[in-house]
Amino acid sequence: MDCYAIFAFGYDLGDGGLTKLKEYDSSFSDLPDVAWYDPDGNCDAFIMQAESRLLTAAGVTHSMWGDLEELMKEHVGVWFKPYGYGESKYLLLAHILETDLDDDPRPVDLAELTKRVVQDGLDTKLANALEVLGVTPEQERPAWLHCAWSA
Repeated sequence: MDCYAIFAFGYDLGDGGLTKLKEYDSSFSDLPDVAWYDPDGNCDAFIMQAESRLLTAAGVTHSMWGDLEELMKEHVGVWFKPYGYGESKYLLLAHILETDLDDDPRPVDLAELTKRVVQDGLDTKLANALEVLGVTPEQERPAWLHCAWSA
């Protein structure tokens, strides 16, 4: 099992049914209630359809598809990242620092990361993605998040 530490800028979308989205309705289904989603009952399908919607909105055709995370980074400026262990939990990110168990500690320049948010328009990229998806995180604004991921 590989374990990673993640320090990333974005939103925590929650576990299982993306429970940290305001559109999540536990009385209706296990996933957010948005018009574009074709439910088949699992969080990963929601993420895949969200990626497709964002890439299509960015002008990426299915014939161009390859590594979805790389396409999302290049054309949309944000991507989804699982975190935790076992049950699906997801972040919507615009920047990430990752380390695994074999990496040496490294300094993090918080001032530089804060500048990067403004210089690279990370807030705007995340806001645009949320608008295309028609979802609203419970988290009030994007933030630097620290968590673990195990594969």
